[in-house]
Amino acid sequence: MEEVLKGIYIAVGTILLCIALSLVFKDNRGLNQVLDTQKEIILDKSVIYQEYQEEKDKNVTYQELVAGLLNGIEYPVKVNGVEITPETFEPETFDFALIPQTEYKKTYYYNANNEIKLIQYQSI
Repeated sequence: MEEVLKGIYIAVGTILLCIALSLVFKDNRGLNQVLDTQKEIILDKSVIYQEYQEEKDKNVTYQELVAGLLNGIEYPVKVNGVEITPETFEPETFDFALIPQTEYKKTYYYNANNEIKLIQYQSI
């Protein structure tokens, strides 16, 4: 009789263990689906994190200006009336003699959507 009860306890314990494990795996699968959905939503946005730093007009040196140009430009740049566009600008062939070696006032111009449309450098 004791052997039968021991067998029943082992069988019930095994069944409960299987049920518990299946619930854990099912819950884990649901949690992974939620995480995957959230990752897709975050990655679908074009900007995950953006810090806005309002940069007022500031003065830059000739070296800073040239370094910025050599690194490539994302926006149109105007230096003392010389317009440089990202599409046509090639740092290797640009004639830097057009830019006087002096200090410059850097000014940003924005469009209606508050996006940069032009960066202007004017000799001081």
